[in-house]
Amino acid sequence: MAGIEFKFKHNFNQLVLDINNFAKELTDFRKPLEEATEAVKEHASNEVFATQGAVIDEAWDNGSPTYHGLIQTGNMRASFNKRIEGKDVGVIGNSDYKFPYHQLGTRRGIPARPMLKWADSNIRLVRLAFQKWINELKGLKK
Repeated sequence: MAGIEFKFKHNFNQLVLDINNFAKELTDFRKPLEEATEAVKEHASNEVFATQGAVIDEAWDNGSPTYHGLIQTGNMRASFNKRIEGKDVGVIGNSDYKFPYHQLGTRRGIPARPMLKWADSNIRLVRLAFQKWINELKGLKK
């Protein structure tokens, strides 16, 4: 049987170290999460407010008297925040004390006006951040 045989007589310690380091990078999602949470936070405080929820398929009820309190001071819009927990969790929130009432609505007449939602526009932002990270790991640096 004909064939080709390769024998390596080389110290592969550096190669093994490089492979192990690369494997560690694949389990630490902080970099893409940092970019993704920043993008979603900015999206919530800009596009969601500019379109009054339409960009996340949640058009706000603007006829309610509570609507003007939502946008009047700009406090809620400026109160979006983000944090990374560990290596694999990104959290986006809002520190304005009125946020839960507007996000979820109340039984006392404040209609829900979602500002944070796992909508297509946010999924796209997260996907872009992770795709960029993957390309960087592959050495494509787009």
